[in-house]
Amino acid sequence: MVELYQCTRCSSPFVAHDEELITRRGGSCLECAKIEVLKSIGLPPDFLTRFPYA
Repeated sequence: MVELYQCTRCSSPFVAHDEELITRRGGSCLECAKIEVLKSIGLPPDFLTRFPYA
């Protein structure tokens, strides 16, 4: 069943169906989880969304 959650980092609401996954991510949304992974490997948080020629 799909449920509505609130991100513990950015406080924005998001929809998810896997409660275990949300628990493993510490209650954070997908965007916040991506940012944490990028930071952990030494990349800037906007690495996936910025233009290559900017």
